[in-house]
Amino acid sequence: MEFRSRVQVGAARSRCIRSRDGDYGCRLDRRMLERGLGLVILIWTGLSLSSVEAAEPVYIRRVVVNTAEVFGPEEDRGFLNRGANALHVVTLESTVRRLLIFEEGDVYDPAVLAEAERNLRALGLFRSVSIVAGEVRDGVVDVQVNTQDAWTVQVGLSAGSGGGDMRGGIALGEKNFLGTGSQLRFAFAKDQERTYRSVELLTPNFLLPFTTAHVLYANNSDGSARILEVRRPFYSTAAPWSAEIAYADTRRDEFTYAEGGAVQSTYGADHFRLLAAYGVALPAEEGNASRLSIGLDLREDRFRAASTGGTEPDALPADRRFRYVFLQYEVLHSDFLKWNYVNHDVRYEDIGVGPRLLLRLGISPAAFGVAETTGFRPGARGLRQQGRPES
Repeated sequence: MEFRSRVQVGAARSRCIRSRDGDYGCRLDRRMLERGLGLVILIWTGLSLSSVEAAEPVYIRRVVVNTAEVFGPEEDRGFLNRGANALHVVTLESTVRRLLIFEEGDVYDPAVLAEAERNLRALGLFRSVSIVAGEVRDGVVDVQVNTQDAWTVQVGLSAGSGGGDMRGGIALGEKNFLGTGSQLRFAFAKDQERTYRSVELLTPNFLLPFTTAHVLYANNSDGSARILEVRRPFYSTAAPWSAEIAYADTRRDEFTYAEGGAVQSTYGADHFRLLAAYGVALPAEEGNASRLSIGLDLREDRFRAASTGGTEPDALPADRRFRYVFLQYEVLHSDFLKWNYVNHDVRYEDIGVGPRLLLRLGISPAAFGVAETTGFRPGARGLRQQGRPES
């Protein structure tokens, strides 16, 4: 005979059978087995999901840069195309690398690669730009940057006559000087008011990455112009800070005209400006940017007798001084459309369609020498509180 009994072991139920010799044989209940198996599967699924979430990031192992001529092999057939390639200096590989917002060893992020591609296209130096990531292997990926140069030599000619005087000019410029991404421009012009002579230089990556220096010097028949700007913008949505300093000093003669176009009077005008600003990025969600900037803007306009003589006006305009500090807040969402045939033939451009809000508030404290403020008034980029011009 066999004696059957149920034994409760912990939380699980089992069926045990005692034989004649007193030994027990136990087996698990089928329903309990199914429940236990389901619990094991549930725990394994949870652990798998957590392991995916905690997966190690993929890193950029190598960045390969390929630069190409203005006209490729399939286009390099005509005399003009071959001549253009011979005269043009292809953008240096080192120049392209310095313009990228990522480098070898960085965490791989497709959004960063897309933004770097837009930045290169926005420079106007390339006919086409593509940044492509390879296959991920062992936690690393190779990135390939392909660029094809655009024709960047600029030549401007003008000629004409008016009032019995000849006028005209010539301007020569290169937007990608010797393949370095620097812009160099010379200009000479003459009209009935003055003779212009100027040289202008703009160079990227000046002293610091993503910092642009702009210098202009002009020696004109009635004055001069000196401009110096050093600017590091928010070069990407993830850029942590920006800074800018600018100096401008221009001197020239101004003219007032009588009915019919004859010069009625002449006086000199000197314009001075000094600007300094610094901005920081605030926490924002991916694809968005929130920034706060503070700066100082000093402007001064002085009027005097003309350097070239002529009839002076009955009264010179009053000198003006504007001195104010400003606080600027900007928030934007990065969203672009990639279109062809917009401003150039066979060249893709990025059209920003994301919303952007920019608020700017300026105030002229009495400590800056402003006799009296005039209250708030709307400006081109926000609200500005501006001081009354001083005489």
